[in-house]
Amino acid sequence: MAAGRKKLPDKMKVVKGTFRKGRSVPTADRQSSSSMVAPSWLPEDCLPYFERLRELVALVGLDSDTYSILLAQTAMRLAEIDACNQDIAINGRVSRGKSFARTNPAVTQLNEATRHLQSLLAEFGLTPSSIGKMPVKKKEAEKQQGFGGL
Repeated sequence: MAAGRKKLPDKMKVVKGTFRKGRSVPTADRQSSSSMVAPSWLPEDCLPYFERLRELVALVGLDSDTYSILLAQTAMRLAEIDACNQDIAINGRVSRGKSFARTNPAVTQLNEATRHLQSLLAEFGLTPSSIGKMPVKKKEAEKQQGFGGL
């Protein structure tokens, strides 16, 4: 496993204002120019998450069909988090028997899904630490008024 920071695509460097032609690799940025379309295998309950995430990703300039699968995985994690939260609301965080008390499996699944979601969102520049590194055009920022409603 390589140590150090992940390499940014050239398009991301252009958006951030750190692009240097002499340091770019001509074939490194293979991003499609078509906009994202939800994959056919994405479950119906994940489509609203996919659409909302697509809007947010467009703000940072990564609305490309190249990233559809990764965005679909992110949408699936959001749906999984909602399902786990519903299970916990109904069944509680702990299952109790006559002689035992066990953590609800949904709690463990929720923790895992949340950690994975955070890393997926960081890939798109959609976390507090990663969004600060990406400049957003003033007009687009005024239109969006925050990232609520996921």
